[in-house]
Amino acid sequence: MTDRGPLGVHDEHRLPERRCPKCGHDFNAASAVRIHGQRPRPGDLTVCIGCALPFRFQDDLSLRLLAPAEVLALDGETALDLVRIMGAIRAVRRREAQERHRRN
Repeated sequence: MTDRGPLGVHDEHRLPERRCPKCGHDFNAASAVRIHGQRPRPGDLTVCIGCALPFRFQDDLSLRLLAPAEVLALDGETALDLVRIMGAIRAVRRREAQERHRRN
């Protein structure tokens, strides 16, 4: 995708096949939020599309769950982006669950 999405998301980038260490969701792509064309780098933040938890990319682009103190230490704009993305993912997951419930 090349157009900015509702949260300012740009360009999906493929990653080595991984699984979220918390929920097991396939984690094989990431999208830049602020910088067009930016590929994930060690130290960058990401959010799992499955469980909406925040992670940091490690040197090998594996994921490490952010500790609560790390989240609290983020600058205001980064923290706000993170909260918005986590909230959007959770909203989508809620709608999906409600839809599954209606079908059953």
